[in-house]
Amino acid sequence: MRMRRRRGIPLEGVFEHAGLLLVGLDGEGRIVHFNAAAERLSGYSIQEVMGKHLWDFAIADDAREACKSYLQSFRDGRVVDTLEQYLLTKDGSRRLISWRASALSRGKRRSPVILAVGMDITERRIAEDAMASREGFFRMLIENALDLVTVLGSDGRVIYVGPAVKRLLGYAQEELISRNIIEFIHPDDKVAAKAGLDFALTRAGITGDIELRIRDREGGWRIHEATSFNLLDDPLVKGVVINSRDITDRKEAEEELSLRNREIEAIFQALPDIFFRIGADGTILDYGSGRSTYLYAPPEEFVRKKVREVLPPEVAEVTERSVREVIEGGKPVSFEYDLPFPGGSRRFEARMLPVLEKEVITVVRDVTERAALISSLLESEENYRVTFESTGSAMVVLGLDGTILDTNQEIQKLLGYSREEVVGRKKYMEFVHPEDRENVKRYSLRLLKGELKGPARYEARTVRRDGRVLNTIINVSVLPGMGKSVASLVDITEKKNYELELEARAAQLRDFLDIAAHELRHPATLIEGYAMTLADFGGEMSPDELTRALSAIVRSVDKLTGVVDDLLDVSRIERGFMSLERGEHDVLPLLRGAVHDMAARKGGRAIEITSVEDPGPVWVDPEKFTRLMVILLDNAVKYSPPGSLVEVNLGIDGDNALFSVLDRGTGIPDRERSRVFDRFYQSDEVLHHSSPGLGLGLYIAKRIVEAHGGRIWCEAREVGGSAFRFTLPLRGDDATT
Repeated sequence: MRMRRRRGIPLEGVFEHAGLLLVGLDGEGRIVHFNAAAERLSGYSIQEVMGKHLWDFAIADDAREACKSYLQSFRDGRVVDTLEQYLLTKDGSRRLISWRASALSRGKRRSPVILAVGMDITERRIAEDAMASREGFFRMLIENALDLVTVLGSDGRVIYVGPAVKRLLGYAQEELISRNIIEFIHPDDKVAAKAGLDFALTRAGITGDIELRIRDREGGWRIHEATSFNLLDDPLVKGVVINSRDITDRKEAEEELSLRNREIEAIFQALPDIFFRIGADGTILDYGSGRSTYLYAPPEEFVRKKVREVLPPEVAEVTERSVREVIEGGKPVSFEYDLPFPGGSRRFEARMLPVLEKEVITVVRDVTERAALISSLLESEENYRVTFESTGSAMVVLGLDGTILDTNQEIQKLLGYSREEVVGRKKYMEFVHPEDRENVKRYSLRLLKGELKGPARYEARTVRRDGRVLNTIINVSVLPGMGKSVASLVDITEKKNYELELEARAAQLRDFLDIAAHELRHPATLIEGYAMTLADFGGEMSPDELTRALSAIVRSVDKLTGVVDDLLDVSRIERGFMSLERGEHDVLPLLRGAVHDMAARKGGRAIEITSVEDPGPVWVDPEKFTRLMVILLDNAVKYSPPGSLVEVNLGIDGDNALFSVLDRGTGIPDRERSRVFDRFYQSDEVLHHSSPGLGLGLYIAKRIVEAHGGRIWCEAREVGGSAFRFTLPLRGDDATT
């Protein structure tokens, strides 16, 4: 295929001269033309590529589909933009080519030719990428710099400000663009700022530093140290670059340091100390004193003289020895000594410090009053310690954060920790029960705030080392001006338990009185009613009616007798008067008798001995045994549904006879099972008392069993109801208890 001429100029020569690649493709994408520039760049000759698809040898695998899609666009008659693709050369290198293609018609009978003109832009792209990378690098430096970079136009308005402005001054970048920088300068600094800006605008290069106060977004003032660079003539910048650094904290620190230096100077002038320079040979080289103080001799009598010429021998000796020790060891040395004065002896403290190779500085202070005070404090401390240890209460001294600073010996008895284990190592709150900590914190805060006057007194639970919880009364007082408080802890666990027991006993007694009143009133009311009926209408009543009335009176009397017997039994038990007349007895007849009597008393209720393993003779009091069985059977019948069977089992458990009374009642809740043998206890609430009895039966039963040396307990039955079981020894001694 030949390229046409345009006005006598061969187009192919133009492309060749311009170094452009010219590739012609037929409708199937096969190469029909490949100019010399394409040959040079690719390394392939026209003979090697004619009739081949370009993507078969010169396009990377990941770009072939894009190349085919580009060709297909021409087939579909769509306008296609420039395509950039890497061309694989014969030597294996890659060249980035920018392609632009057009379709050339070859008549109606022939398919058009796609003429692709390519330009090698590899070097240009490398240069662009390098420039972009360099620009990105410098932009990153500017945008992440700790200092603030601002570019001002020739009119002083902001044309660029770095993102550090948000961190340093609180402004967003766009808030400052086109604003005159002078607007943000402190009124007292505006004259200097304008002069500095004018100077920077008229002079190329770097100008000197200037300190300015700049208003931040909150209205405060920040001190900045700024340096300007005039780059108005730089076509890329066209402005004055201001690099500023926030030195507010530094200035405040400098001011603070200056203030501290003045304070130190004032303190030095106010100190009662005397400063001496002493040479290695003991010569007093100089002295200084902030104010008039005790001097052993006038200055003219000791300056430039050796200490042994001025001071008493014993003081001079320790002074010279200390000078040598400081110079040789390079470490401070302190010592105290006494000097005689007309008004009496005074005590001094000397502290020697190394300064030069052959000199020491000696700071001398009169500590006479301090020594006397320390002696007094030591005596007071001893008195305090004796008192502290002799209070009989556990005492702790606490810091503001609750750390235990001191304790007495009683704390070990209370908490189980030694003094060494808690002082400085534990906080008081670690011993407070978790449920009481918030309450203790509230008391402590109110005490520290002064809302509570005098010692604060409260109760809290304290946890010992062994995990045991104690009820304690805590008295806390703040030690004024010391940042400490002192607390005493008194164990009131026994007292608390006794109070709780008294409350429980009182509650039981109230319940018992309510129940007793009910149990006594009901049969008494029946007796009274039937007696009045007999008195008023006895002559008119039939024999059957008289019999029923008298039977009701007898039953009521039996019930009253049972209540009184229970009370008498409890009284004897409580006073230790319950006696046993024990001997070897066959319990099976006793058991059958109790079952028969109870069945008769309860109107034929079904009570059966369902399992028997005869233990033979048992060491038992027959009367008390019968009483025991009646109590258990009565309890089983009382709490079982009408018509249900009450079972009695007899067996052997080791050296004991085992008795079981099984009912089919509603059962006893787990939480109450351990309490059913308590005195006055009934599962029903007192105010809803529906089952007869004083709640003494099972208590009496337990005491009878225990008096025999046995054990009684209650279990839940899998089929429902409860199983009351007890054991009695098969053998015993001949004694009567």
